[in-house]
Amino acid sequence: MKTNKLQSLISVLFLSSILAILSTAHASTSKVYHLKGEAPVGSKIPTIEAVSPISFSKRFASLSNEEKAVFKAKYEELGVNDTPPFPSMGLRAIYKPVIKANKELNATGSLHLTATINANGFVESVKVIESPSVELTASAERILRSTQFDPASCNGVACEMTFPIEITFK
Repeated sequence: MKTNKLQSLISVLFLSSILAILSTAHASTSKVYHLKGEAPVGSKIPTIEAVSPISFSKRFASLSNEEKAVFKAKYEELGVNDTPPFPSMGLRAIYKPVIKANKELNATGSLHLTATINANGFVESVKVIESPSVELTASAERILRSTQFDPASCNGVACEMTFPIEITFK
């Protein structure tokens, strides 16, 4: 009887160790990217303006499979061969100017918009889901409309699809 309990305990500890190793291995492959700002006066260390599990500087095609999966998770139904629209110059093309605009406005709260991107990579419309200020919404919409996107692909054909943007300002 004691042997069975000891074997069960050893099995549980072994499985727990394996799970801990696997979760540590997975955590080490999950990268966090930083969007850096200007260094404060008197410092050479730039501020970190935003963090993301997706690179700010890469095009969608250049993202790792893990980064693509994180971004695709924002969409309910994407086929295996479908890709969402994505800024041609990377997320930095949107996030950097929106953050800069908010430095002047100093709004706090969540900015959550969806832009409909047509098959040519241009913004057709912008829907406001949540915004801390009308002025920030107007700036973000201007920035989105001036951004060139790689259009979505539906079964290998350029198609219209929405692009979500979510930023929380503290």
